[in-house]
Amino acid sequence: MRLFYTGATEYLGEQKSPRLSLGGFISSSPLPNDILNGIFGSISDYKAVNGLKEVRGVVLRNETGGDATPSIWYKNNSSDPITNIRMSIVSVAVDNCGNFYIESIQNEQASPVSASFTDNRGEDNKITMPTIPDDGYVGIWIERRINANAVKNALSCDNLYAKHISAPLPETLTIQSVADSSSSLNSKYWNLNTKNESFYIWYDVDGAGVNPQIAGREGIRVSVSANDTAETVAGNTNSKLNEILVPRGEFTTSILTDTITLTMSENGPLEDSTAENSGFTINVTQEGVDNSLELVEDIDIFISY
Repeated sequence: MRLFYTGATEYLGEQKSPRLSLGGFISSSPLPNDILNGIFGSISDYKAVNGLKEVRGVVLRNETGGDATPSIWYKNNSSDPITNIRMSIVSVAVDNCGNFYIESIQNEQASPVSASFTDNRGEDNKITMPTIPDDGYVGIWIERRINANAVKNALSCDNLYAKHISAPLPETLTIQSVADSSSSLNSKYWNLNTKNESFYIWYDVDGAGVNPQIAGREGIRVSVSANDTAETVAGNTNSKLNEILVPRGEFTTSILTDTITLTMSENGPLEDSTAENSGFTINVTQEGVDNSLELVEDIDIFISY
């Protein structure tokens, strides 16, 4: 049994962002196990004070080798929970081309028409799903709502000073490039996230590259030659970033041999930039911190069958 994001531009296409998992085509990207922000991000003070609702659509795939009737429930490990989770099980549809999908919603505050949500906190409140055939799917909508009274307590002066006093910091990250080998970088890309925008940086080797057209992101083309060294690839990448993005005020850059360092212009946390299929290595060397409180709820989802 594995959970997969939805929101792919095509059936079984790659889609790794929880924020874009809003129904539609099933992706080939499984939810990562045992990490924070795998479904929902941190709770900013803006979201908390305004009591915003967030919804995600995922699917469960039966990989047991036979029919299975799974159940699902969750556990909130936070000592002072401020959110309430509800889930809804829905059928997966298939289009005329045999592509599986679930209902798509416009944004994370919308509610799917097909969903009827239930609070399934704890095994005693588990939801039993319909029997899923081997290699079959079932859709799962997950809703997170904010508890206003709990938020008021969490944002009180006593709690703020006792639990969360930190100076604002911009996020910094390093991007270590790789060498091209017989046009191995052609059409490959990596994702870059800033405070305001989402980009993908793709490589055109000797003019033969094809733009991967990543939905929801602005593409930045970097020209390289076959068999360029990692240092040359990094240099060309840094030059393009300085040509297009640095003048917009997104970040500043520095470079040392095959590694570029980006320092964001604005304070605050960011969604992680990812290497995708580039073969590059991307590391956050300083987590961004803003002036607002961010609360994290540690939620575990359990599936039995």
